[in-house]
Amino acid sequence: MGCLWYGPVTVTPGSGDEDPKRAADTAELRVNGPSVGRMLILAAADNVGVVVDVVPTGGLLRASSGQCVELRDDIPRGHKVALEHLPRGAAVRKYGEIIGLTTSEVREGQHVHVHNTESQRLRGDLAGKTPAHLGANDGE
Repeated sequence: MGCLWYGPVTVTPGSGDEDPKRAADTAELRVNGPSVGRMLILAAADNVGVVVDVVPTGGLLRASSGQCVELRDDIPRGHKVALEHLPRGAAVRKYGEIIGLTTSEVREGQHVHVHNTESQRLRGDLAGKTPAHLGANDGE
């Protein structure tokens, strides 16, 4: 999904109950209706982004590169969001490396976490095996 934002950006402060130093972290950004927040994409090859600003389902996350995704789930800060459709068994790429495989289909904008992925790192049951779909540094 592309993000074309028109009009002013407004910041709605948090409830006021939070620490003032963290008020910016809980502020909600709005552009013409949907909540808008930031995400990090750590490498160009990544198919997941990292949530920086928590926004509700239906809100938008945007990376500094301009890439944008509409959220299908509420995703906690620091967790991963799918940047594209990932079928079951797909490689999950973060830091430009494969960090796991999907255990179920994950749609663009969905939460990517332990409920739908399985790590491929430091697994004793994979010792001595180098699956063809893992990158050069992923079989270590």
